[in-house]
Amino acid sequence: MSNRLITEIPLIYADSLEFKYWNKDFICILLNNEFNLRIELKGIISFHFIKHLDLDCDYVDIVDVIHQYRLPTPNEIESLNLDSKVNLHFITLHGESDFFIVCSIVEILNLA
Repeated sequence: MSNRLITEIPLIYADSLEFKYWNKDFICILLNNEFNLRIELKGIISFHFIKHLDLDCDYVDIVDVIHQYRLPTPNEIESLNLDSKVNLHFITLHGESDFFIVCSIVEILNLA
């Protein structure tokens, strides 16, 4: 399903986090095996990552998710160097690490 909000699904961790550059597009893929989910963040405009803890885990812990689909503010338009005002996904994943992502498309796929 396309352009759903990540807050609509029970995402508490990702088994893997993968980055791809495909067809002139930077894509972030999160896989969750427990719920058979593949989350693709496409058309990434901004990506920030902060690692808080030095843990040796086989997964990415996600404690809190904030996901807004909205028009960027004038400050965001300037700081992200956007040409026009269009709705974008503003996503924050909090956990052992924090991810702050702005992208144009979110696809949540059920792999079952």
